[in-house]
Amino acid sequence: MLRVWQTIAAAVATVAAADDTWTSVLALPNITSIETTLTTGTQRYIEVRHGSDSNLTTIEFSSNLTLDGVVLPKSLQKFALNRVNLSAFPYGFQWPSTLKSIDLSRNALTNIPQDIKWPAGLASLSLSDNKLTECVSDLPESISTLNYGGNRLTSIQACQWPKALETLTVSGNALQRMSLSQTWPDGLKELHMDNTELKYVPSTFPEGLRQLHLNKNKIKSFPKKLPSDLQSLSLSYNKIKVLPAHLNRFPKLGVLELANNHLKSLPSDLVLPKDFHILRLSNNNLTSLPPKCNSWLGQINGSIMLDGNQLSALPKKVTFPPETNVARNQLTVLENLSLPKHFNVNENPLERVSRVTVMDGSVWQTSPAVLKSFVLDEKAFKSLDSLMRSYSFFKLGWTVDAATADPACAAESGVIKQVKDISVCVVPDGS
Repeated sequence: MLRVWQTIAAAVATVAAADDTWTSVLALPNITSIETTLTTGTQRYIEVRHGSDSNLTTIEFSSNLTLDGVVLPKSLQKFALNRVNLSAFPYGFQWPSTLKSIDLSRNALTNIPQDIKWPAGLASLSLSDNKLTECVSDLPESISTLNYGGNRLTSIQACQWPKALETLTVSGNALQRMSLSQTWPDGLKELHMDNTELKYVPSTFPEGLRQLHLNKNKIKSFPKKLPSDLQSLSLSYNKIKVLPAHLNRFPKLGVLELANNHLKSLPSDLVLPKDFHILRLSNNNLTSLPPKCNSWLGQINGSIMLDGNQLSALPKKVTFPPETNVARNQLTVLENLSLPKHFNVNENPLERVSRVTVMDGSVWQTSPAVLKSFVLDEKAFKSLDSLMRSYSFFKLGWTVDAATADPACAAESGVIKQVKDISVCVVPDGS
């Protein structure tokens, strides 16, 4: 019996603390924003914007919060109540008509009552990381951003989408498959379906979709059909083994992320779309790049990520993208390469660097390695020397073994010069 009374007393104390918190919050004038954004250890805070000058007041609270008896101010435009174990809406609860953004993520909501009337001008609604098993009905058509991520949805076929919806997140729900009759809002531009247990890429997406995120699924093959306006496709952490050659059939695609898949090779006749920006192939099983890769490598105007593969050599006489990452491979030699401005070669068993170019303003990322030889022509040496003297952040983790480097330099009619503490064999330009 004592435990029962203790439980009741604790509950009453929690409600009282919550009431005190809301009393402090709602006493402020002309409130435009209420957000539970700050957490420090066990201490939690509500940030309130209020007054004609949008003053900021921070109020500490220690217990979970409910909306019982809470009447939000009519001036409120933004409301975020996160991590307070909110499990239900009280009967008759009403949202102010002025609200533009509502965030109830990371709570314990299992359902949303149908009689809840949402603000007609609401633009953003996040219900992520709750316990919802179905979508909310009768949402205002004005919502452009909607987040159902991290709930318990198993299907979204019956969901009603606002007409203005542009960004939708359903990641972290066990959807497994999509119905062929699945409908989407015509204006949808960005869709997040990461970690939804999908085994294939659906073909029903709207043609106007620009960003599609399908990371951390069980997809085994690259999609044959994609929306015609798609600009960015994320398929990292899947089980894809083969990359199709003619990616140019997706003409607007500029970003492709395929990190952490099962790729062992790339097509010898790979063709990328024009104006391609980023190709992410990190942590696959690539052992080499195809001989004709210059035709598409030079087409990438942003970056290529090849870190965490099994590359043993880089192709010569190719133009690398401005940012190239080949960290954590099996490279032992860098020879006759036009290195890009941003080059990451960390954690490779390098033994020899010979006749590579050094661009002005370069940023190289290197890890400790003992080189048997380090050979540069006069122009490249001057560029490297200038970089290392001008920029304190430009440092090479390499040292050079004089016992092997000096005889090798003599054989090439070179001269040993020092740049910082590194011995470089300098040979005439064009030799």
